[in-house]
Amino acid sequence: MHHRRHLHQHPEVGLDLPQTHDYVASVLRDLGYEVEVHRAAGVTARVAGSAPDGTVSVLRADMDALPVTERVELSFRSLHEGAMHACGHDLHMAMLLGAAQVLADHPPRRDTVLAFQPGEEADRGALPLLEHTNLGFAGPATAFAVHVHALAPPGTILVRPGVFWPTATGSRSSLPGQAAMPASRTSWATRSKPRARSPCGFATAWPRLDAARRSWPPSLRAGAATPST
Repeated sequence: MHHRRHLHQHPEVGLDLPQTHDYVASVLRDLGYEVEVHRAAGVTARVAGSAPDGTVSVLRADMDALPVTERVELSFRSLHEGAMHACGHDLHMAMLLGAAQVLADHPPRRDTVLAFQPGEEADRGALPLLEHTNLGFAGPATAFAVHVHALAPPGTILVRPGVFWPTATGSRSSLPGQAAMPASRTSWATRSKPRARSPCGFATAWPRLDAARRSWPPSLRAGAATPST
């Protein structure tokens, strides 16, 4: 909890995160790790396995915050105006630092790399991170990451085989037609022609999201967002 609250108070946006890099590297060094740090390219540390089999495990957390101002009055609210850990990356780093402590006391069977990545939100931070010597593998590797989910009930873990939420892709569309006011259903229905609905993102994305939610377990569909500590 200490790590999470400290990181939440000191958010930085983008690739160049000097305070975050320094904090993470300092914690890892205190645990006895040899740390690789590159400006605007993340922090890594390698854990020697007790019975290495040639495959390396990578545990990864993202580091960057969002360019928004925190309006919630918390004892550990952001001290940086215009920056906030609103996507949970403070939690991700705290979890990986906790894993680092566990692995320092109980070495894993496989060689393992702890990887902290900047620039996840929009700056392609994985590319400079992959230049780390610690991530230069001669053989196979498996990578793992987690993301907190405010709508999932406490204690719930969502997982599936294969690739899961690896990236996000955006697009822009320009449609001719009468403008709509998406503030209400009435204005949309009365002021827009059916063939020229401007809120096309909602028209196409929400049915897909609803369909996906129907496949979730009942306990998850009923989950509500709650403040985290």
